[in-house]
Amino acid sequence: MTPDPTLAPLPVGEHPMLSELPECSADDLARWMSFVDVAPGTEIVQQGQVGHDMFFVLSGHARATRGHIVVSELGPGDHFGELALLGERPRAASVVAVDRMKLARLSREDWHRMADERPAAALALLRRVVDRLGHQLVSM
Repeated sequence: MTPDPTLAPLPVGEHPMLSELPECSADDLARWMSFVDVAPGTEIVQQGQVGHDMFFVLSGHARATRGHIVVSELGPGDHFGELALLGERPRAASVVAVDRMKLARLSREDWHRMADERPAAALALLRRVVDRLGHQLVSM
């Protein structure tokens, strides 16, 4: 995975997890995130490794697996790695790019910077993450 500063921050402000965060513009989001171009077949995160970043899928598709079991297919508007924002935890699954992808990456450090600069936006994002996790648990 190579950060590519030439990638426009696509419609990062239109991503369902990031749209309409209070007191937060698309320019703010672009300051806190890095944008990454991922080649097909690239393992973005590996199950069991400690994570430090949350990813937002802007384009392309990926497959999340636990062992050899596919647990989800990811595409534009999806996200993964959210627990990494909360602390040093091993990744619950591996995620591999199926085709060329553009991702927005939010590191734990940048999320803390976001919380310092725009606390209402950081809290709203955290609430969305918890809400999404709750829906996933209920649907299991």
